[in-house]
Amino acid sequence: MDDLLERVRAQVERSTTAIEPEEVLARGGHRRRSRLLNAAAAAALVGQARAGRYVDPSRRTVGPGARTPVGLPSVAPQPVSPDLAPRAAAPDPVERVAGLAVGPPVRAVLAAVLLAGCALWAYQNRLYAAAPGMTRPLTLDGVPSAWTTWCDSANAGWAGVLLLASLFFRGRRMALLVTLGAAVVVLGHQLGIRTVEPVRASHVGWLLGSTFALVGYRLGRR
Repeated sequence: MDDLLERVRAQVERSTTAIEPEEVLARGGHRRRSRLLNAAAAAALVGQARAGRYVDPSRRTVGPGARTPVGLPSVAPQPVSPDLAPRAAAPDPVERVAGLAVGPPVRAVLAAVLLAGCALWAYQNRLYAAAPGMTRPLTLDGVPSAWTTWCDSANAGWAGVLLLASLFFRGRRMALLVTLGAAVVVLGHQLGIRTVEPVRASHVGWLLGSTFALVGYRLGRR
């Protein structure tokens, strides 16, 4: 294509040089001025021809079906060396176990158990009555009492709420902290915490466990 444009340019210069000098001289011009005008006209013609190559829609240089412009070398994509290709990091066994132990399904089941246990405990102790008496731990027929004594206050229901809210966040650290906080809320007052009335051990466990959960929410991602 470049050779063709150069030939067109040379032809234009020869043709205009053969015709216009006499006309220009007849008007009092100079041969040198005529050649400069002819060269400028030829250069403009060649420039228009070159610009036309990129206006042609069949010579797109970007997008689907793109082609390399005429006169520019085509560059073939080079294959990426296997040694330079990014490699995925090997999963950490500890994080994998943590994900299985406190993953969303596990936390959802724990939340359901805690909320259901709290509801049964409240029903057995007649907390809906106008004047409820002393509360006792949850008991279920056919279930050993050692399996249900953990549910002896409203803390179990609050722990279920904390776990349920954690399902709206992501992150293993968040899951670990919220699960730990729920455990402290449920069992913290059974670990021998000493308090002064009117503050009870269940209140301290509720406060500490909720703090762990709030820190977990802060570290988690929505």
